[in-house]
Amino acid sequence: MQKSTRDVLKKWYFHRESRLLKKYQQALPRDIPYACITPSDTVWFRDEYKWKNAFFLPAFTPFNKVSGIEGAGNFCLYHGNLAVPENEQAAVWLLTRVFPKIKLPLVIAGRKPSRRLDKLAHLCQHTCLVADPSETEINDLVRKAHINVLPSFSSTGIKLKLLQALFEGRHCVTNREMVNGTGLEDACHIASGSKAFASVIMQLHHREFGEEELRLRTRLLGETYNNDVNVRALIAYLW
Repeated sequence: MQKSTRDVLKKWYFHRESRLLKKYQQALPRDIPYACITPSDTVWFRDEYKWKNAFFLPAFTPFNKVSGIEGAGNFCLYHGNLAVPENEQAAVWLLTRVFPKIKLPLVIAGRKPSRRLDKLAHLCQHTCLVADPSETEINDLVRKAHINVLPSFSSTGIKLKLLQALFEGRHCVTNREMVNGTGLEDACHIASGSKAFASVIMQLHHREFGEEELRLRTRLLGETYNNDVNVRALIAYLW
């Protein structure tokens, strides 16, 4: 978040907090179990802090099954907590670098958008902002969108919005930073840079979402993000 924010005081705050967190983690015992949210995080903590008993425990989610609606929607969606600097950076990037190239409808939705983001979202006729939507409204947007567009500028952990898009939405376009180490690469359309994002989105604009994608997601998500299985795994590690 230090790199994403434009506020000098926030940059200083995030830098200071990251140093304190690292110092705290280095002081933790190395021989007790630590749950890590992605396989790559598990490897990193074992190497960086010598946490020999670090183990992979997938995120617990409110999603029970893959339920994307077959067919086509008529808009693209980026959603997230827009008060988070990284999320605002991603939304601004889409509004200024990607969607001016392709002129397809884009909805930006999330909590506490800044005045800058609100202004950018209304500069073009084909882009708009939904500020402070309810959970029901977000769920409805994710399901109705033809493409969930989710760039990320950091590669830490796994984002809940990515899981929601894959469980409940149609096509999902993202970049390596979002999916690296998650095992979900095959469920997404991956692009790098604004031109590649624009190109992939244009290709998917004419492609319906169908049964083949649903089967793939069910295979990739159904076993890994099964809350019942993961609860039993957690209990086994901690017992």
